[in-house]
Formats: sequence, structure tokens, C-alpha cells
Amino acid sequence: MPRMPRRQSFDEWHSERLAQNPDFDRETDAMLRIRGPRRKLDLLLDENVAALRAELASVKDFRLHMMPAGTPDRKLWAEARRNAWVLLTADSDFWNDGEYPLRLSPGVIVVVGRTVEDRLYALARLSVAWELVPMLGRFGRRFLDATKARTSRRMIEWKIFDEGVTVTHRQ
Repeated sequence: MPRMPRRQSFDEWHSERLAQNPDFDRETDAMLRIRGPRRKLDLLLDENVAALRAELASVKDFRLHMMPAGTPDRKLWAEARRNAWVLLTADSDFWNDGEYPLRLSPGVIVVVGRTVEDRLYALARLSVAWELVPMLGRFGRRFLDATKARTSRRMIEWKIFDEGVTVTHRQ
């Protein structure tokens, strides 16, 4: 059985990075100013967010993909990983790192909300807060590898796997 990675808050992780490299913040700021080519974010929609498809199809920055209805979660996960697509779902099972290991994540976004409008708002909130499309241009299609986000109208919670450590944050 693989050993579970240690967990750290974002603040702990950030402090550790600064201790290793005092120029970490300055170098990060410089890297974030880089502008790459404009790309579309490939989203694999789980069937539980299929109602969002019409609305998301009008967003020029997204390329949408769907598997046939009834596709098992494991197959969705594998397809997202194989194609470097971000998995968009309302299924909190994908948040479970025991079932779907964070270190192997193709990028998962779990939208939380009762209505289509709630889920769209949650995704829009995350898109703006994370600058999803500009980040895609800077870092390429695998920039969300080893990342999971859970978002609602009121919060964004995320975790990343970095050098054997699970870093968590909630805003």
C-alpha cells in the first residue's frame, strides 16, 4: 500500500518554498507575466453536469467533450487522463484521493450547487479566480495535472500534489 503524502496548508507550503528560495515570490510573479498562445481549455463533462453544456458551448475559451451517458467514473477518469482533459463534474467521489489519486489527477473541477445557475456561477468564479484560460496559455494543456478544485457560490477549495506533499487551500 503506497504511503499517504503528508498534508500542508498553502501557507505552510509557501513558507517552505520561500525558505528554499528567497526569490520564490519574485520569480513566480515574473513567470505569471509571461503570455503564451491563446488556447482552449478542454473539459470532459460528466453526465451530471450535462445541463451546463449549452451554456458552456457559448464560451469560446472552452472545448467540450462528453462520454456516452452511463459511462463509469473510472472510465471518465482514464479518458480525461489519456487526453489531458480537465474533468468537470458534480460528483464528489472524484474528490476522494483514495479512489482517484491526486498525484494522478488530470485536473478535476467539482462544481457544487443545487441548480444549473449555481453550478455555472461556481465554475465562472473558479475560472476568474484561477485565470484558467491565461494559465493554460502560459503553462500548456497539463497545467492542472495533480490538481483538484471544489467550487461553489461561496467558496473555492483546492488541493495540489507537489513533490510528495498534498497542499490544500480554501478561499
